[in-house]
Amino acid sequence: MKHLLILASLICAACSNLTAQTDFVKPFVTNIQIGYAHGYMDYEYDYYGLDIAHSYHANPHFSTGLGLGLHNYAWDFPGDFRGNAILPIYIDFRYYPLTKKFAPYALLKGGYAIAFYEEIGVFAQMGIGLKYNYSSRNSLFFNMTYGIQNFQSSSYNYNAGRNGDTKSIEALGLAIGWSFR
Repeated sequence: MKHLLILASLICAACSNLTAQTDFVKPFVTNIQIGYAHGYMDYEYDYYGLDIAHSYHANPHFSTGLGLGLHNYAWDFPGDFRGNAILPIYIDFRYYPLTKKFAPYALLKGGYAIAFYEEIGVFAQMGIGLKYNYSSRNSLFFNMTYGIQNFQSSSYNYNAGRNGDTKSIEALGLAIGWSFR
C-alpha cells in the first residue's frame, strides 16, 4: 500500500511541475474540499472528511484526476481502539456543461479505501454541484453526493472465530471546496 501512496504522490508532483512551466491558462487544477456525510440504510455511520484531487482539464467541460481523502467515520465498537479513519484513493471525473461564472457540474469518484487497520474496500461517490468561478484561476464549489464504502468486518466472535463479512456504508453528503490552477 505504501507503494500506491508513493506513486500517487509522484504523479501529483510531476503534474505540478508541468503546470509551472507553461504561460497559458493551465489545464491542471487542484480541488480541495471538506465535507460531511450522513450514513443511512443498514449501517448508519456518519463521517466527515478532507479530499484533495489533482485534475487535468482536457477541455473546459471534462476533467479527470487522482484524489486522496482522509475520512473519519463515527462508528464506536466497544473495546475497539484502532481508530475510525480511512484513506480513499480514487479517480475523480467531473463534467461541466456550462463555462459561466456560476456553473453546475456532475462528479463521479471511484477507487479503493485503505484503513489504518484491517478493514478496506471499494469507495465510490456520485453527485452534482455548483461552481463559482471568481477569477480565471480560482473557484469555490459546493456539491451533494451519494456515496458507498465497502469494508470487511473483522469483529471477533469467540464461538465462530473471525467474522469476515463485507458490509456497505451508504451515505448522503455535502461538501464545500476550493479549486485553483
